[in-house]
Amino acid sequence: MSSKQSLANQMGWTITTRDYLNNLNSELRHISNQYGNMLDMLRTGNYIEEELQRIERQQSEFYESTKDLIQYIEQEHLKYIERQAQVIRADLAELSK
Repeated sequence: MSSKQSLANQMGWTITTRDYLNNLNSELRHISNQYGNMLDMLRTGNYIEEELQRIERQQSEFYESTKDLIQYIEQEHLKYIERQAQVIRADLAELSK
């Protein structure tokens, strides 16, 4: 396999991985929002107060954990993928000269 083809394959990997991580973040946000929506439905449905408080604490912990995970994915993984893509683009441009 040529160097150019190998780099093109690596670039494809960065694109696929970035898309996967962005979709994962989107799904995490969606699930967190759904959890909040279900909690709102329980509040309006006169759910048992003691249980509602317990679920609210759990939802808050889940929200914070999800927020931290999304932030970690964005700051660590997506930034790494972008750095790799920049290097690969530069290498491909160099080979195309």
